[in-house]
Amino acid sequence: MLVDSGAAVNHLHQTEVPPSTPLHRAVKHPYGSKEFVHFLIENGSNVNALDSEGCTPLFWALRGRYSMRSRFPNNNEIIHELVTSGSTVTAIDEDGDTPLHDVPNVKIAKMFLQHGADALAKNKDGNTPIHTASAHGDMDVVKFLLEHGAYLDEADAIGQTPLMLDAGSDLDLLRRLLDRGASVNARTDAGWTSLYHAIQWL
Repeated sequence: MLVDSGAAVNHLHQTEVPPSTPLHRAVKHPYGSKEFVHFLIENGSNVNALDSEGCTPLFWALRGRYSMRSRFPNNNEIIHELVTSGSTVTAIDEDGDTPLHDVPNVKIAKMFLQHGADALAKNKDGNTPIHTASAHGDMDVVKFLLEHGAYLDEADAIGQTPLMLDAGSDLDLLRRLLDRGASVNARTDAGWTSLYHAIQWL
């Protein structure tokens, strides 16, 4: 009724933190409805609108992955709705992250790559998607990215490899990275090895 009466679907609400559009707010909500997101898009919501942090709604749909929102199946459905409606999977936020840096699972990662995402994209810290997947213990995503061009020993801006970012936090992932040939003696710019990183978790 509000939209039919002319409510501005792309208005940037300054009272939001960060300021964002109704579509940003809809995808952030823990019980976000795919149907409502679809309704907003059908009525002119811009799927590539930027909030004050340079994030499109897709970024916010993805960033519930490690919070309570990740328990809700609507999250994947909303991500799919955004992408199939034209949301850009190569968008870059103010930190240099792309949506693939926040990918929640292999199914979504595959969809992103099919729509042109870059498995080697680096953010401002030099991290690629495999760095963030390793840091969060997502072995399935790590494996998928390796099969699609990611480098096992890719170094970020300070020389950290995916193995270093995981070291000690997820022993199963650590073991699998080593089994795949990750360099155990690679060093950061400060001279730290994976062993030094692992000691932080003791």
